[in-house]
Amino acid sequence: MTTLWTAQQLTSYIYSSPDSQLDTFNFTTSDISAGPSLGFVNNQAYSMVVSQLGQVAMIADNSDYLVNTTDGTGTVIFTMGPGTAPGDFSSSLYQSYGPDGKLYVLDYGNGRVQVLDPKNGYAAVGQFNLASGVTTANMQFAISNTGTLYFGDGTGGGTAYTSDGTYLGAFSSPASTSNHAGTPYMSVDGIGDVFVFDTTGAHEFTDSPSAPEPSSISLLLIGIAGAAIYRKRRGLKVQRTQP
Repeated sequence: MTTLWTAQQLTSYIYSSPDSQLDTFNFTTSDISAGPSLGFVNNQAYSMVVSQLGQVAMIADNSDYLVNTTDGTGTVIFTMGPGTAPGDFSSSLYQSYGPDGKLYVLDYGNGRVQVLDPKNGYAAVGQFNLASGVTTANMQFAISNTGTLYFGDGTGGGTAYTSDGTYLGAFSSPASTSNHAGTPYMSVDGIGDVFVFDTTGAHEFTDSPSAPEPSSISLLLIGIAGAAIYRKRRGLKVQRTQP
């Protein structure tokens, strides 16, 4: 699922796996509307994101597609395969749009993040390597509204980078006692709170001790992602150290 915010409404696109259908959920009316069938999805869809302009991208069938939300067609952005040159991808399952409008892709098989420009035909316009020796689980990641990238490590925490690839450090939390487990997921809200859900449970971090408690919409978004939330308030202590 991916969410589009406009001044008029908050709408979520939902991938319905049984019939490969793209449905929409309107937060204003609470209505779910059946959308077009996505003919290009033959197996598992790994991630779906939406830009500020409403462009939906989905990684599925070993490729990344720009999805037409009206007729369900998909235009290939990139395909997975061997190679380490800019624009080559390996084991890339997750992506996210940054506040700069560019599409950031976790090119996990090559140990890096690639930056694609939608205004230039999704051409690769930048990249940075993941810090040496730092564990980054091949899981969904999140980008804050200031451009900081947060990657989960699969053990209740993760690592942080600036949008140009500067390694900021790691953050962690003791394992949750909630006994909840599921598909790993990360999210960042508008005030900088970072939410991590993985096999260790649900964890919440904040950049500032003075930050207010997350609003109900933050918890709602985590709930929609499938996390039965056990809230554990922790301080996000990013240590500016070299890996």
